Amino acid sequence: MEKIKRLTYVIVNIVMAIVIITLTGCGSSNDTTENISTINLSGICRLEGIASNNAGVIVSLAGTNTYQASTCPTGQFAMTVLPGAYILTATTSNFEENTRTISVTEATANYNIGTINLKRILPPLPPEF
Repeated sequence: MEKIKRLTYVIVNIVMAIVIITLTGCGSSNDTTENISTINLSGICRLEGIASNNAGVIVSLAGTNTYQASTCPTGQFAMTVLPGAYILTATTSNFEENTRTISVTEATANYNIGTINLKRILPPLPPEF
């Protein structure tokens, strides 16, 4: 019985292990691939997308300037960005950071970035496992 409980614990955590954070646009849904490429924007642009199905995911750009936005209850976020080179990061509690490098150099009114994939940090196994 104890082995079944432990096996169930492992299976549940494997099923819950991968959560894909999607920003609308091109990108891969494979959580091991890095697929946000260079984007070109000149002038001030509005960066917006959907980063989850929940509130509280922090989407940030760090580099030439620093920007940060939290997702609203529907998972959407938006921020106004100046041209520059940035690392795009999305983080939330119980998830590890996953970053992509992007370059912002040419103007577009609304530009949606590809895919950010976050892996859930698994809780530790029970001591007797």
